[in-house]
Amino acid sequence: ADRFAIDARAMTEAHWSADVSIGPGDAAVKPVAAASTLAWMRLREVEVHHVDLAAGYAFAGTPPQLLARLLDHTVSLLAPAGKIACTLEATTSGRKVVLGTGGPVVSGPDHALVSWLLRRGDGRALEVADGAPLPEVPSLG
Repeated sequence: ADRFAIDARAMTEAHWSADVSIGPGDAAVKPVAAASTLAWMRLREVEVHHVDLAAGYAFAGTPPQLLARLLDHTVSLLAPAGKIACTLEATTSGRKVVLGTGGPVVSGPDHALVSWLLRRGDGRALEVADGAPLPEVPSLG
């Protein structure tokens, strides 16, 4: 973490706009993104894995702005897959997000939606309209 902070402070505007490799693969198919996405990727990784440690931290402790960004990012990963259909109603923020076509309305606190969508929670804090079952969330990996 210290090394990342030191390197990030040393970055120039030109560095932040450069493409960098962001995953495994050979040179022909290695995914790339602007370096400016690295700070978000690191923050997301730390927040999600902080929950994974099961050391008393949960998404309920995530700051609201970060929680909103995690929800948006997770939805952006799930939407193209087309493997889940539901309408999310985030009761804390009042946000509404449609995933796929049809499917039930799933509502609950923002942190519970994020936990469920990231497969870090069982969805018990969520309500599904009309008594429908909670949709199964596909793996993102």
